Amino acid sequence: MTKSFQSRRTSLAPKRSERAARAGRNPSTGEAIQIAAASSLTFKQAKAVKEQLNS
Repeated sequence: MTKSFQSRRTSLAPKRSERAARAGRNPSTGEAIQIAAASSLTFKQAKAVKEQLNS
């Protein structure tokens, strides 16, 4: 990584995202199943990082 990229990495702020429980289907058997609620992390990239990756 370049020094400029490393100094901008701190602007990536993780946020906690909640996914609700939902109905799903087992692709092998076709059986209906219940998928449990879960938490996950999401990141919003900083404008500077986005520009550097897309240039």
